[in-house]
Amino acid sequence: NRLAADNLSPALLGDLDTILRKAPNLIEAMRDTAKGTGNLRMLHRVLQFQQHLYQALYFTSSPLLQLPHFGVTEAKHASSGKGNYRTLLQFIEAKALDDKGRKKGMANMTDEHCADVEVLCKYLPLVDFDVQAGCLDYEDDDKKVHFDEVCAAGDILTFYIEIKRQNDKIPDSELGIAHAPFYPLFVEEEWFITLGKAGNEENLFSVVEVKEHENVIRHKMQLPTRGLKPGTYDFDLYLTSTCYVGLDKKTTVKVDLVDPKTVKPAEVHPEDIEAENAPSLFDLLQEGGEEDEDSDFGSDDEDGNTKKKIALKKDADEKDKKVEEQDKSDEQVADEEVDSDDDLVAVELVDGVPETKKNK
Repeated sequence: NRLAADNLSPALLGDLDTILRKAPNLIEAMRDTAKGTGNLRMLHRVLQFQQHLYQALYFTSSPLLQLPHFGVTEAKHASSGKGNYRTLLQFIEAKALDDKGRKKGMANMTDEHCADVEVLCKYLPLVDFDVQAGCLDYEDDDKKVHFDEVCAAGDILTFYIEIKRQNDKIPDSELGIAHAPFYPLFVEEEWFITLGKAGNEENLFSVVEVKEHENVIRHKMQLPTRGLKPGTYDFDLYLTSTCYVGLDKKTTVKVDLVDPKTVKPAEVHPEDIEAENAPSLFDLLQEGGEEDEDSDFGSDDEDGNTKKKIALKKDADEKDKKVEEQDKSDEQVADEEVDSDDDLVAVELVDGVPETKKNK
């Protein structure tokens, strides 16, 4: 660790390594405490501490020390004089001074060192932070939201947030690991989106932790406006990195809340009204059950008709029985005639002389 490598004994360096390895759990507890208090400033201070810890920087150190091969001398040269760079973003956006990509502070670096700086600047999470706010109408298949024309006091505000990397040519599979060479563990790129009142870091309205590693990331935050009077309100949204110093973003969104009494009711399509008034499946089943119940408890006329039907069926059964008995009698007579035929004498010719022989 560059903060104390020259001043600590091997034993103390071992203790420092142990502390750094356990630091993420402690920082997570600090973040939870800050969120529990609802204090936006406290949460931001914890996140800034986390950034400096991963990058091995004091709060007074130059953010250019996050670049490879940049020491105190290089950072001081880059941040002084005409055309200086005091932030990491200023350094990245500055034009190169030669074809090797050298910028101010890199005059004494080799070509290989200049290439390392250029590669890191390519992979750093430089993002566009776009926020839209309103009363949510619907969300389409592309996960984009559409808002109502007006928002009334008492409605729920939806903040639609899009985080897009400026260098979107890098595959998603190559994203996610932060450049933290002085930290003993791998560090993943993460962001925190926080919402508060414009110009006031005392109240934390909402917070979202972003762990996705993609070129385009979308999130939604919702804020109830119950108790707010009609008027214009400004909200600050912050995008704070957990692992880099100087890449944070901030934007302000203005929302107009109108009086609910002035909002015109939405027009309902006639087909929607017809569908709303149509009987449900439960109603249809209930009607069917009532019909069955009526058939079980019918009128006296229905009982009389039922008795007549039973009597007619009984007469028909008796007639069928008589017919079956007659058929059986006819079958017996036919069987007796067949037996008598078996006793007939068959005539055979024996030496040309007729002879009678009883059939076997």
